[in-house]
Amino acid sequence: MRFDEVTGRLGAPVHNLGGHGDGLPLNVAIPSMGNIRLWQAVHGGYSWAIMYEPGLPQWSDAERERHVGYTATYRLATHNKSSETISVDGGPWDTFTKAEDACKRIWRQIRNPS
Repeated sequence: MRFDEVTGRLGAPVHNLGGHGDGLPLNVAIPSMGNIRLWQAVHGGYSWAIMYEPGLPQWSDAERERHVGYTATYRLATHNKSSETISVDGGPWDTFTKAEDACKRIWRQIRNPS
């Protein structure tokens, strides 16, 4: 499983005809996404993603503890709806390597259910 950084995709235009942010880059339409970093891997028929959320200055300590760090998700590579995405339990992690290891653990469980 090899993750590539795809943070640049957060600059893709929003397609929300007549709605908020239509035509703006995603990271401008949703300002909190401006500091997020994103990595993706396609492996074993699944699309894997790791995201780093640095938080916002106005967040409380409880919000920071719950959200700041690396989180991971996956879904079948043939699915493209966000509702079909599964969060990897255990995050947020304090390092990319821990998030990547969690993805590999889930992959082993999918491949060899016991």
